[in-house]
Amino acid sequence: MTSTLALVALILVLAAALVLIRLHTLPTGLDPRRDAVSDYGTTAFHVYYRAMVVLLGAGAACLAVALHHSGDVRTRGLIWLWIFAISRILIAGFMTVRPPRRITVEAQIHWVLAAAAFTSIAFAAPTISQDLDLGQTAAAVVIASAAATLVTRVVRPWRPVFGLVERILYIAFLGWLIVVASSLSS
Repeated sequence: MTSTLALVALILVLAAALVLIRLHTLPTGLDPRRDAVSDYGTTAFHVYYRAMVVLLGAGAACLAVALHHSGDVRTRGLIWLWIFAISRILIAGFMTVRPPRRITVEAQIHWVLAAAAFTSIAFAAPTISQDLDLGQTAAAVVIASAAATLVTRVVRPWRPVFGLVERILYIAFLGWLIVVASSLSS
């Protein structure tokens, strides 16, 4: 059961990665160096963004169940991974807004869910990697890129590179999820 769930998690995470790549090839007018990944949810191609976050959340949830069944991971790491999974799925229902539009309650909920996702994966990755003695370098990149994403979001002079740094975070956590799911699926 563990390997089957891990394989499903792997397939879902890879599908999310492919959708994310596809988003970057669509004529959205967004600048990946500056604009957030969630800004794709404000375009005519929002269905791709929504699909990507749901696939990612479902993949993380399957991985959390597989890790639970493996018995090799402490509860704390699983709780963080569940927070990531749930926040990714829920965010599909709450789109952000782009300037100059007024900030909405929906956008505020989006930001809270994004913060929960990025914070929780930064705690899940090192905890689970330590328990499994696997993917520790990838987990370190997740932590560093999550911190850098926060800095580029809140420090005004660094905002022009927020999108680039956030995409590094996406690559890091997608890579980490793939490493862990692959190790359990074999």
